[in-house]
Amino acid sequence: MKIVLVNYRYFVSSGAETFMFKFKALLEAHGHTVIPFSTRNSQNVSTPYESYFPQGRSSDGNVLYDRIPKTPGNILRMLSGAFYNPEAKRCLLKLLRAEKPDLIFVLQQMNALSPSIFRAAKKAGVPAVHRLSDFNLLCPRYDCLRDGRPCTECIDRHYWHAVRYRCVKGSLPATLVRSASMAFHRTFHLFDSVSRFVVPARFTGELLKKDGFPADKVVCLPTFIDVSDIAPAYGGGKYFLFLGRLSPEKGITELIQAMSLMRNADARLVLVGNHTGGDMETWHGKVRELGLEQRVEFRGFQTGEALRQTIREAIAVVMPVLWYENLPNAVLEAFAYGKPVIASDIGSMPELVEHGKTGLLCAPGDPRSIADALDVLADDPQEAERMGRAARARCEADFDPENYYRRMIAMLEEVLAEQRAKKPPIGAERSADV
Repeated sequence: MKIVLVNYRYFVSSGAETFMFKFKALLEAHGHTVIPFSTRNSQNVSTPYESYFPQGRSSDGNVLYDRIPKTPGNILRMLSGAFYNPEAKRCLLKLLRAEKPDLIFVLQQMNALSPSIFRAAKKAGVPAVHRLSDFNLLCPRYDCLRDGRPCTECIDRHYWHAVRYRCVKGSLPATLVRSASMAFHRTFHLFDSVSRFVVPARFTGELLKKDGFPADKVVCLPTFIDVSDIAPAYGGGKYFLFLGRLSPEKGITELIQAMSLMRNADARLVLVGNHTGGDMETWHGKVRELGLEQRVEFRGFQTGEALRQTIREAIAVVMPVLWYENLPNAVLEAFAYGKPVIASDIGSMPELVEHGKTGLLCAPGDPRSIADALDVLADDPQEAERMGRAARARCEADFDPENYYRRMIAMLEEVLAEQRAKKPPIGAERSADV
């Protein structure tokens, strides 16, 4: 099978790209040909197909909105990426006609490539599958958050709520553009030709259906992790571990407060990950205010052996999130190392963490509930080990790469069979476009 793998970045900048390169390697290991399609950027992994890539969101290659100079040219590029990018359509159509792939598999396309790429695929007679790593088809902010709390008011195309609250970066113009572009995409049916919408969590799939996407096109395929090279470290932990991006919606403030409420005054917390925004000073101040300087440690971003050792030495991984996580990799990493997970009972988390079996669920945004869960595992190392063993077993059974591959290929072959059954008439490529 020849597959064009589409993402607006061809370098690792988030979990979406981490998945992209893992997925590409998995397909290639099984003999499939994978052709990347992205935007031009100096950080991209080199590929012989980069000559097909269109210009990105800015002339200098910046991808983050806050860092893009707001020149007339860049503003035009951003508007094109938000609404309909004709250059991306032309470039992808050229690639599809040259390579004649079986299908395209799309990851992130919003605000850069735009849904115009689906029109390119339709014009070339190539089916498209779209995997969602966040809530960008449902929420102008992509995360279903407002004022630090979950919000689904824009579901079913009620985007005026986002404008009312200025949800995108607190800016009325930015929110208007994003909301108008989402309305444009749905009004002109730019997603209608997508054969399948792949979601990592059932929760996300239910939101898509509620928003009007066809139920028979929504497929839940949880992501995968290769545990063959990961030796589990059951029991004997020294601290609780937060693993992931350090941002308010991850429940960092509530987790620090929970540490001060624990009965076990010797328990420690280590936080590992990149931080965003200006919240670090607030969190350090909260640690000092609560007298937790000896019990709470921020270690920053870690990779490689340093990260592996940090996970091995943990009692459990703690994810007291305030938002609808879309099956985070941090949970799978914890399971792979034989660590139970304490998580908020919200979004996709209950699909991953089986309360009392592979971890514990707590009430989102409730430091007392988090503290009680921490105390359970701090006071009973055997219980933590039992849950860790169950977590590793679930990881091996449910998130194995080969299991994921079989399910994914079965779905893609189903899509191809449907495409062959359509038997489009000769000259269909010249059908009308937006």
